[in-house]
Amino acid sequence: MWPDVRRRLARFRRHEGGVAALEFALILPILVLLLVVGVDVWLLARQQAVMQSAAHAGARYYQAGGGDLDLARETARQAWRPQPSGARIDAALGCRCGDAAAPCEQLCPTGSPPAAEIRFTASSAFNGAVLQRALTAEETVRVR
Repeated sequence: MWPDVRRRLARFRRHEGGVAALEFALILPILVLLLVVGVDVWLLARQQAVMQSAAHAGARYYQAGGGDLDLARETARQAWRPQPSGARIDAALGCRCGDAAAPCEQLCPTGSPPAAEIRFTASSAFNGAVLQRALTAEETVRVR
């Protein structure tokens, strides 16, 4: 009985059939994870680029002579396609005298009107298979 067992064990050790399948089974989860992370990074970059483009569309509306803040916000919203759920676009008017914030209705101490700018902020959450993060894109345009 023992010589038969020894012979079979020796033959089993020399036999290399199935090694490639075992190696593939060990490597496959790593390859799948790399693929999923790569797709997530691509989708995140795409969403960030589309958000930036939408904020830029709102700024272009003002650069082309537009003057309605709500219409500029809607222009940015229309440019954001596909828009993820929970996406948000804000547009805010701000004025400055030099480096300091100032009311838009008052003149600067130098007697000149304050510089007015509109800041468009697009924000959304990215929920990929592996990556989750908050994304923000901003564009500022000087209107005065």
